[in-house]
Amino acid sequence: MPETVIQYLLNRLKQLGIRDIFGVPGDYAFPINNAICDDKKLRWIGCCNELNAAYAADGYARINGMSALSTTFGVGELSTLCGMAGSYAEHNIVFHVVGMPSMSTQEKHAIVHHELGNGEFDLFMNMATPVVCAKTMLTPENCVNEVERVIAAALEQHRPVYIAIPKNYVNENVLFCPAIANVPVKSGHEVLEEVVSVIINKLSNAKKACIMPGIFVDRFGLKDLTTDVVNASGLPYVTMAMDKSVLDETNSSYLGLYSGQLVNPEIRDFVESCDCILAIGAILSDINMGGIGRSTARLDKSRIINIMPSDVHIGHAEYTNLKMSDVLNELGKKLHKRTDVSGPVGKRPIMPKVDAGNLITADYLYPSYANFFKQDDIILVDLGTSFYGLLPIF
Repeated sequence: MPETVIQYLLNRLKQLGIRDIFGVPGDYAFPINNAICDDKKLRWIGCCNELNAAYAADGYARINGMSALSTTFGVGELSTLCGMAGSYAEHNIVFHVVGMPSMSTQEKHAIVHHELGNGEFDLFMNMATPVVCAKTMLTPENCVNEVERVIAAALEQHRPVYIAIPKNYVNENVLFCPAIANVPVKSGHEVLEEVVSVIINKLSNAKKACIMPGIFVDRFGLKDLTTDVVNASGLPYVTMAMDKSVLDETNSSYLGLYSGQLVNPEIRDFVESCDCILAIGAILSDINMGGIGRSTARLDKSRIINIMPSDVHIGHAEYTNLKMSDVLNELGKKLHKRTDVSGPVGKRPIMPKVDAGNLITADYLYPSYANFFKQDDIILVDLGTSFYGLLPIF
């Protein structure tokens, strides 16, 4: 039985592991909304407004690996832009499906509701361009290749994509045509060998070294490969605030949180005295480096190696055309295990003894919070007082 345009898209999203779609209904998107609700393997999660839907989809992507969002043209999609921008900045995959006016309406440049009174129907798609890694408008003729193209872009770059469907095409049958192969990006063989050799040499010859796994380890699904590198190296590892729990913290090599001058002075002194720091997908931002708008970390860039999603920075040198997974795979197989480097384990603050009549202080409050946390809990912390109060507890 032929698939419709929306069925093809929804079936591909299900194959990727998406089971819930967030959004707000709208007349241009009603055929899309109906198709989602009619699919017994999908759940429509209606939200009170599109911005909330975008943030819900972002949170879902952080847990599930990717998510989907559906809104109507114009007023609906514009409301999602802040959430989509956050997903773009944080490398979260969100498939944004937008219901558009029919092609006949667009071709006539008709003045209709939700557009700006100028008959320009690609305006909002263009406004979304800076916060997505790919965009498309589906037709029965291009559906297969365009869906596969934007999926490939999302999986490669781990960022949102924008998929528009004119209202009259949603339930049209897909016209199958020879699929255009999406060739995965591969690392350059010579530069890969060179970079791996340099990294191994620096880690082997450093008097003191450590590893610093970052948020991209989680975003790009590279926890196992990164753990292999940690175990193969024998080196201790720390995480920064944004990178909390990207690797298993029960590993005996884990020391605790590094956040510049803010917490764990014993870990700070160890990390900042290392001859070589192997960062893996770490973002050296002000928040991670112990401050807002400024850094309190004292790290010498010449001593830092940072393996990023598509390049590697070794000191002041940059090597491009490299996939993080390829670099980690080679390091896991070739690193020489060291047993001569160890570091201090971070110490959690001791809760002060108090009487019932004492004032509640921050020193008492945050360790008390921590007593409520259980294994596998997900802790959401405002980036302000609560964030800095809980840093020593993590």
